[in-house]
Amino acid sequence: MQFSFRAVRLDVINSSLLNQPLPPIAFTSVVSEPVEWQPGPINSCTLNSDGAVNLHTSMGSTGGLLHNHFGNWLIGSNKKARLSSPLQAEILGIYVGFRLAWDNDYKHVQVQSDLSEALNLISSPLAESDACAVVRAIAQLVKRH
Repeated sequence: MQFSFRAVRLDVINSSLLNQPLPPIAFTSVVSEPVEWQPGPINSCTLNSDGAVNLHTSMGSTGGLLHNHFGNWLIGSNKKARLSSPLQAEILGIYVGFRLAWDNDYKHVQVQSDLSEALNLISSPLAESDACAVVRAIAQLVKRH
């Protein structure tokens, strides 16, 4: 089974993307406001991920929800962790969400995030050699599947 991935900034998305099948590994990052949920392409699931961290205590959490293309909830997760930045929390949430999708046989995943820096890191051609281990793990997961 083929794994495909699309990264989309959580905001107003070009409606032509909504009914197109996902190519094997496609990355799209759109930057605008306001932030709102958008459905993914037909026969895909959408991972909505978010993370937060208390910069004084370094305690944080990440969470993610998988929705089908109708917007129906499929499965979700949350995780507490010691984190150093909101970016790290967001990237960890994306990784946990990817694993959740893969472990539940959802192979066509669109990631939506309100942090474009996270999407830029994971969709970079250099993600496999990034200094952040979680970014490398995401790149390896996408490449492997």
